[in-house]
Amino acid sequence: MHPTTITSWALLAAKALRHQGIDSDEVFREVGLDPDLLKQAGSRYPMIKVTRLWQRAVELTSNECFGLQTATFWHPTTAHALGYTWLASDNLREAFLRLQRYVHIFNDITIIRIHEHPGEYVVELTGEIKDEDVATEAIDAGIATIVQMCRASMGEGFCPIRVELQRDPPGCVDKFNEFFRAPIRFNGDINAVYMDTALVRRGLPESNKELALANEKVAIDYLSRLKSSDTSIKAAKVLIDKLPDGAITADQVANELHLSPRTFQRRLKGENTSFSKLMDDVRKELATNYMQGTDKSVTEITYLLGFAETSTFSRAFKRWTGQSPTRFREGCLLN
Repeated sequence: MHPTTITSWALLAAKALRHQGIDSDEVFREVGLDPDLLKQAGSRYPMIKVTRLWQRAVELTSNECFGLQTATFWHPTTAHALGYTWLASDNLREAFLRLQRYVHIFNDITIIRIHEHPGEYVVELTGEIKDEDVATEAIDAGIATIVQMCRASMGEGFCPIRVELQRDPPGCVDKFNEFFRAPIRFNGDINAVYMDTALVRRGLPESNKELALANEKVAIDYLSRLKSSDTSIKAAKVLIDKLPDGAITADQVANELHLSPRTFQRRLKGENTSFSKLMDDVRKELATNYMQGTDKSVTEITYLLGFAETSTFSRAFKRWTGQSPTRFREGCLLN
């Protein structure tokens, strides 16, 4: 299976080309990409051809900062439903955790690693293939898009503490400085954005938990169709849909996925998880979202998550967060 990328990510390159007076459709055809697919939401391009697109765009524009420029055209639909889930998140930390979970909407090989320290929150961009197989400009675009998404949530005044890039310094360093408005280390060990931990945890005024959850379900559904082999993603979708009906067993989820219980468990193990861990992760995510962003009572949330007793839910919630549901909600209201 060859890696693919969502066409809306390549659309950023098309917009940047047009901005410089270049016929993007002609360039797309030259590298073997059908420009008509840009109009079909959720469609995919072979990643190897998109890499050629980045390289050809730099040749045509003579612009080493082409990747940086594309990030300015970011739109919530660039990453399907993930963009709206991002904007509706309670804070940037929650948004980054969603980006980490659903980054394969962008492409099949990107990995987001998060390193959280008392003073610094580090978001690292890496991948599952060799660096030389990825266009430098695509990495520039990825790091710049992370910052652009933060600005979409927090305002244009957002600035990281610093940025680290593995690439050599380009001839347009001044444009990098102008965009990031932060110290940049070239020839670094990783590709990453460093941010203030307190800022990342600060509540966002336009957060909307119910909207975030609704779009998260769309993102899960898209990935479940895209990654037919990812049993855990499809199982998580079943759990989100079925938990309000009561406790659901592994056998029931296996049946929903048309798998035998043994095959279901084996596939989860192959994806480094288990049914109990998956259930716990889904419940934790839903529980914190409900407690932060809705007026639902603890009793309502208990049953929405498939728990039989509020005491059982309360114990689980304290294990997840270190606080009782009531204390957790009080803390959210104070923030």
